[in-house]
Amino acid sequence: MTVFGQLYRRNLRQMPRIPAVLVFGIVMPIIQLLLFGSVFSNTVDIPGHPLFGTDTSYYTFIAPAIILLTAVIGMANSSAAFIVDLRTGYFDKLRTTPASPSGVILARLMAEMTRVFLQGVLIMGLAVAIGGLPETGLLGAFLILLAAVVFGTMTTGMAVMILAMKTRSDQATQAMFPLFFLLLFMSTAFMPENLLPDWLATIASFNPVDYMIQGLRGLMIDGWSNALVDLAIGLGLGAAVGFVLVLVNVRVYRRILG
Repeated sequence: MTVFGQLYRRNLRQMPRIPAVLVFGIVMPIIQLLLFGSVFSNTVDIPGHPLFGTDTSYYTFIAPAIILLTAVIGMANSSAAFIVDLRTGYFDKLRTTPASPSGVILARLMAEMTRVFLQGVLIMGLAVAIGGLPETGLLGAFLILLAAVVFGTMTTGMAVMILAMKTRSDQATQAMFPLFFLLLFMSTAFMPENLLPDWLATIASFNPVDYMIQGLRGLMIDGWSNALVDLAIGLGLGAAVGFVLVLVNVRVYRRILG
């Protein structure tokens, strides 16, 4: 087995030892889905809402945003296992192996992406149970999950790894949560753009997270043709951020090994 494969499997086996990460990454999105789905469910009866006059549930409308939230929370929590490795001297042991800095970082990210994807499957299953299957079917559901996980990894996942290596502090990495919640609420996650106040609609139009939400929602309730452009823009912006963060991660990791 390759060094990468060994690191990947080792990181997967490590996750059950930090149950708080698994529980929080599932419980919080479920609460958000059920709470906001119940509070704002009557908004679909407002003329101008994209679901007005349809049989589509409001849960289906907000499910993509909650799945994206699941991915971001999950990747933000990925620093927990990383910090444990930093504190226990695991990376000092890696000096004696042929593992490259990029391989170590990629193995960690791939393991965390696997965990987050499975958490997203649970949220998608709940959304389907109470709202309905995406308009694009099972393939669309898979793409929603994959795109959300990739975006969360390229942005939040990469950022918390830098914070973890620089500070070795759980508190510092948790600072990512308020930032994403702010971006989430300043988007069309819970209300369509035409029903938002003008100032908030203007902010949402420049919010990179909103492109992802619009693209994922298109796969959920509209179909392929109305989703791919927004999704491509959102992933493109995420990839640009991720590319820069990868370079920073590798540089910081090499400094740690000294």
